[in-house]
Amino acid sequence: MKVKKAWIAAWLLVSLGIPSLPAAGATCEYWVAPSGSDANSGTNLAPWLTLRHAADSVPDQGCSVLFAPGVYSGPQQLKRRFTTPTVFRSSTPHAAILQASTSVVNIDGSTNVTLEGFEIR
Repeated sequence: MKVKKAWIAAWLLVSLGIPSLPAAGATCEYWVAPSGSDANSGTNLAPWLTLRHAADSVPDQGCSVLFAPGVYSGPQQLKRRFTTPTVFRSSTPHAAILQASTSVVNIDGSTNVTLEGFEIR
């Protein structure tokens, strides 16, 4: 009976178009790089360019967004309210540098967000 209930639950998720969380052990990882483009897919071979685009685009599934080493100039914005913990991290500690002549990072109303390993200038 348990197998039948599990099958029915899986069928309902697929039939209703409800997105599933990554399977245990699966990674939900995206990339940002100074040479990237927000038109890219966010993979390590086709990274995004900005924190704002990454925050707006990453699935709300407990993902990590890794920032390649380099300088990210201009104010960075983060406004999304995540329901699962989402991490924005320098892939090499303190090698991703966020810098601006004004406010470097504007976090407005975001929830379940961790910024880790950045140098802020």
